[in-house]
Amino acid sequence: MPGSVDPNGVYIYAEDDIVSPFSDYMNLGQESVSESIADHYASLSSRLTDLEADRTSWTGTTFASGFTGTVSAWRDGLTVTINATMSGTLAFTATGLISVINANVIPAAFRPNGTPDNRWGAAYLSGGTAGHGLAVIDNTGLVRLFKGAATSNTGAQFTLTYNLAP
Repeated sequence: MPGSVDPNGVYIYAEDDIVSPFSDYMNLGQESVSESIADHYASLSSRLTDLEADRTSWTGTTFASGFTGTVSAWRDGLTVTINATMSGTLAFTATGLISVINANVIPAAFRPNGTPDNRWGAAYLSGGTAGHGLAVIDNTGLVRLFKGAATSNTGAQFTLTYNLAP
């Protein structure tokens, strides 16, 4: 009995496969592998198209009172990136957080969900005692900055990149 194609689409040879001509015999396996690759490629191509369709972006300029600037958000599947450049007086305390984007300004499609509900990212603080800080966003879209020292700054740039659900 000649060989057959297994559930994965690969030809499995049998002892009584006809070997003449030799190229036909060898191509039995190559054809089944080629067909299997074509099927997988079509499936992956379809999934890639679905993922590309799930890309979206948002740009806003609404900051908390006393701050101006621009904020942009991109979502690619479940991964979100938020970038912002802003100015305004940031009067930090050693332990306090300063709210720079109010809750519900950033659309829900870009806010973290799940537990934990906060996501952290890097911030650069300019003017005054320039240096690094942290930016945090919660599940309401509230964005706050933290420096860990009592200083005053006049601007900030920050990036948050996170998965919507951990």
